[in-house]
Amino acid sequence: MVRFTSTLVTVCVAAFAGQRIHAAPIDMTEPAVTKVDSLQCNVARATIITDLNEFGVLLQKIDTSNETVASAVSDAQGGLKTTGDAITSILQALIAGEAPPAEGRDKTGEGLGVMLQALTGLNSTEPAVSDALSKLNDAIAAGNEVVAVCK
Repeated sequence: MVRFTSTLVTVCVAAFAGQRIHAAPIDMTEPAVTKVDSLQCNVARATIITDLNEFGVLLQKIDTSNETVASAVSDAQGGLKTTGDAITSILQALIAGEAPPAEGRDKTGEGLGVMLQALTGLNSTEPAVSDALSKLNDAIAAGNEVVAVCK
């Protein structure tokens, strides 16, 4: 029995020692997103993304048979692409644990401004335009909240 116990202890010690020798170091640093950003910040980020997605859907519902409306919708789609690309670059940096690129906020604001100018200039009574403009204003409010609460 003593022989079995000493053999068992030896095997356990060897197994434990082997585990410690082959263990890789663990990086205990937290990604930038969880380290410095509040829940309110992340909710605001999610809100602007969902609002812009809904805006894109509403934009497609606008009747573009009028040349002026078609041009405005095209401009708004360009602004949406600019904003989407900027937000994507910000999210990629955050996921990688890096600081978001400074130009990301500028490009996001630029795209939002293009969309707002394009649709506001229409002076249309079409419900699809007013629905899209309303959702865009929601996205702008969420963007302003991101700027205010995210550091």
